[in-house]
Amino acid sequence: MDAVTYPNEGVQKMLSENFVALKSQCNFAKPTDMMKKYHVRWTPTFVILDPEGNPRHHMVGYMPPEELVAELALLRAMEKLDKGDFRAAIEQLREIADKNPNTDAAPQALFYLGVAGYKSSRDPKKLKETHLELKKKYPDNLWAKKSTPYGEIPG
Repeated sequence: MDAVTYPNEGVQKMLSENFVALKSQCNFAKPTDMMKKYHVRWTPTFVILDPEGNPRHHMVGYMPPEELVAELALLRAMEKLDKGDFRAAIEQLREIADKNPNTDAAPQALFYLGVAGYKSSRDPKKLKETHLELKKKYPDNLWAKKSTPYGEIPG
């Protein structure tokens, strides 16, 4: 991570503009209180906390720069969705899917794009549209499979 991902300009920008980054050394022979509190079992481990210090997301393992940036953008979009800011969530989720189509975050962003579209409009066709896009772009992906029931929505 130190050699490739952390020095990346996109990663640096995402972290500095959206997060308060803290890097800590881990000693698995003598785990620190922080390691115990946040269940750090392997490195690298990313723990995203809310403003009160409660864990919101946990990622383990190496991530190439484009994957980390897309995943962090997805977390920001999900924060908007959770707060009911559907317009902002839809905008951010579409951007993630369009700008990062080859990342693991893209299909998940598409799935939640349908959820946000439905929640904002109560139109179930938004879910079906998402399902069709997922099946076309990512037919074997778990998020496409999770959207399968939406394919049965009329219209």
